[in-house]
Amino acid sequence: MPAKRSSSDVRAPNFQPQVISDEPLIRGFLLSMGASGRKEKTIHIYEESIRMLSDFARSSNLPGLATMDRNHVRQWLHSLHQKGNKPATVSVRYRSLHRFFNWCVKEGD
Repeated sequence: MPAKRSSSDVRAPNFQPQVISDEPLIRGFLLSMGASGRKEKTIHIYEESIRMLSDFARSSNLPGLATMDRNHVRQWLHSLHQKGNKPATVSVRYRSLHRFFNWCVKEGD
């Protein structure tokens, strides 16, 4: 028996969801973090990590932040290890992205 579609799955036949580019997503996230009282140093680390992933995706012909999946993130983390980054540094990058992608889901992006 086919699964019942929810009303959130129903769209007009000519509706094409727009993919948000990386820059507006990054700006929105940083604004949200600043508004929630995060320290400037923390926001800087978040921004640096997200921009590093965005640059990696662009240079590797991977999808943008809004449409990438976990394997794309894993590729980037693997590349950080290969470049000689310490495990603690890679962990900081991962945690920054974790917060970013959780924010994206919460915002519906």
